[in-house]
Amino acid sequence: MSKKSDFITKFLFKFKHDKVFLLGSSQAFYYLLSLFPIIVIGLAIIPYLNIDPTGAVDFLKETLPGDMASVFEKEILNLINNPRGWLLVFGIIGALWSTSNAVHALITSINEAYDIKETRSLIFMRAIALVFAAGMIIAFIITMIFPVFGHLMLDFLKNFFDIDIALSGLLQVLRWVFALLFIIVFLSLLYRFAPNLKLPLTHVLPGAITVSILWQILTFGLYIYVSNFGAFSAIYGSLGVLIIIMIWFFLTGIILMIGAIINALYHDYKQRS
Repeated sequence: MSKKSDFITKFLFKFKHDKVFLLGSSQAFYYLLSLFPIIVIGLAIIPYLNIDPTGAVDFLKETLPGDMASVFEKEILNLINNPRGWLLVFGIIGALWSTSNAVHALITSINEAYDIKETRSLIFMRAIALVFAAGMIIAFIITMIFPVFGHLMLDFLKNFFDIDIALSGLLQVLRWVFALLFIIVFLSLLYRFAPNLKLPLTHVLPGAITVSILWQILTFGLYIYVSNFGAFSAIYGSLGVLIIIMIWFFLTGIILMIGAIINALYHDYKQRS
């Protein structure tokens, strides 16, 4: 049996044995709970960036699939037009706590991929979860700000700097590249320090790079599907937005587990070679 066939066989076995779909659904639940405070943080920051509220909402309507922006338009405008420092603090605390629960579930799933038990203390585990929760929030905001709000940020910079067409095109490309690189770095650190196992950084890069690419494809693919073929709004109304988000979170959880399994198999291969 070739190395490629052996890897695929072992991957499929671990995918089934580790109950990836079940672990993905449990992660999706915690991600959903952390979504609202993260959105609050993002919206609470916008008033301090001197961005036109109406323009931001219009851009969201053009960018986000379906009627996702229209459903929350009133709330979005209210948050943008009325800066609230206390809301930003509340959002940060709520996001850290809820996201740390999601990260804790992910750490448990990663340990499952390596077939190891968790022996670290509860306090240490919570500290790790909080650190990576903060990183996950920053990663989420950056991956949303640069690709989604890149046009608005570029228009904002044009008010202070003379940006020609060539530089503008370069910045358009760099915003996607930077977002992808940031995800790869974050996932590499997550896969390196999350499991209860000492791993070289090179042993987690295959999974981190794979997940980063798959996540970008997933996000773009779901956007294309909902924008052109999905009838969620017509069938489910405002509830369709929640269904779309849950599907995205569920598939994200599965992709993160795929990366963990790839790293576990690669680590096992390097240990035996």
